Amino acid sequence: MSDTCPHMGVPMQVTEDLKRSSIGIQIADERSYEWLKIALDAGQICAYRHNLHTNIIERSHQPTNFSPLDSKRSQWPLREVLQAVHPKDRELVMNCIDLCKKSEDVVTYDCRVQGPGETIAWIQVSSRGIFDERGYPVEILTVTQDITVRKKNEEDLQRKSEDLAIANTQLRLALSSANMAALTRTSGSREPIKSAELSRLLGLENPDSEVTVETFLEHVHPEDRADVARRMEERSEGKKINVEMRLILPNGDMKYISVKGTTLKDSPNGPLRNYRILQDITESRENEELLKKKNAEIGAVNARLEQFSSVVAHDLKGPLNSIAMAAELLSESETPEERHSYEDFIRRGVDRMSNLITDLLQFAKFDNEKNLAKENVCLQEVLETVNANLQAAIVRSGGKIIHLTPLPMVSGHRFQLTQLFQNLISNALKFCKSRPPEIEISAVDSGDRWLISVKDNGVGIESAHIERIFEPFERLRSTEFEGTGLGLSICRRIVKLHGGEIRVESVLGEGSKFSFTLPKSET
Repeated sequence: MSDTCPHMGVPMQVTEDLKRSSIGIQIADERSYEWLKIALDAGQICAYRHNLHTNIIERSHQPTNFSPLDSKRSQWPLREVLQAVHPKDRELVMNCIDLCKKSEDVVTYDCRVQGPGETIAWIQVSSRGIFDERGYPVEILTVTQDITVRKKNEEDLQRKSEDLAIANTQLRLALSSANMAALTRTSGSREPIKSAELSRLLGLENPDSEVTVETFLEHVHPEDRADVARRMEERSEGKKINVEMRLILPNGDMKYISVKGTTLKDSPNGPLRNYRILQDITESRENEELLKKKNAEIGAVNARLEQFSSVVAHDLKGPLNSIAMAAELLSESETPEERHSYEDFIRRGVDRMSNLITDLLQFAKFDNEKNLAKENVCLQEVLETVNANLQAAIVRSGGKIIHLTPLPMVSGHRFQLTQLFQNLISNALKFCKSRPPEIEISAVDSGDRWLISVKDNGVGIESAHIERIFEPFERLRSTEFEGTGLGLSICRRIVKLHGGEIRVESVLGEGSKFSFTLPKSET
């Protein structure tokens, strides 16, 4: 019998070979698919097909221990899939689906999905659009991988990096605020040191300056240089040092520096390393001198207290004598008009004495409040309080308060700062005769402090009296304007309690500008 097909002329052997090849290909495909499933399971990868005509998403593969969707089903409408996506990521998912409809490029993104229970899982999604022969998108092939652990590790790493950065910043701030520098170098090394804190202590303009041993010694006072050089080369393990020295800055100023530290090994076989803390103690030395000066001033203060008591007694006697005289005249008055006049005189005398006593108590009170804890105070809120307190006087005078700049946050005592602004603004409203008062308030950044200005268009102050106006009981226009003469003294005391200074610039007949400094708010 012939081995060929009588109609087609194809050898029967070829048919058998094709059958064997087909079986082999099938076996190879099955093995490849098994390997693919193992790889997908190991990588926690799910595979999906998104039919763009029906908007049905079909699962092609799911790992046994992870699926962001119901494991009992294999198909879902797109809207149900979106319900499993975190609300904040749904727009991202839809945008990426639109991208896949426009290009065959693979689109990869991370999003959150609902995990087991109420947990949230992170998945990485890679999708690619499939197009027909006409170029229309027909489906999107997608794989997703569980990256929750990776995301958590990334977040932990980010958080630890931020914590480390914060710790380093806090250390630098602590060193800076304490006028300190921390140095570490291998004993005997001549390598330069790069430290912003050390550059600051040495008065160098560039905080990134590299400071060599020779450069440092050049700044040491000649009388201290030999001893400092010897101690810098200390090579005895466990040796502690505690020494003071003087530094000469580039501008010629001198600083007193305390150096404390020890010499240790970082590891048993490691080299000896010198650990040093340098601290600027110039202020401490200056405080010692200041203490001596303050003691010398106590005598002058006692003399001023005696003078103060004398002035107080005199100013209190004035209204008392007036009241006594008016009371005597009241008893002798014969008409209602005379009695009314003397009663009004007595009331004004009582009011003046009451105001004087109130201001005296306020004046004395601030000395007892100098050690109160400070807080961050918004000057804008302070000014709103003052406006409310003085509303009647503002309306009566037709005054206007103009904010030239926003008012900042400062560090201080809210009540005292309210009193400061109230005294200055009430004076500006009062000492203005020929025109409605206009008060301009502004703030300028002045380094570590704010420079605040309160300018008015009042009667002004003669230059000869500028130095007197902040003294207690000084009343330059006592016949024209009422007052106790303590308002500006209280202002100066409040500013000094905040570590600042107050001054005035004035042109007679045009107005005055009071400027004072306040510390910036603590961050």
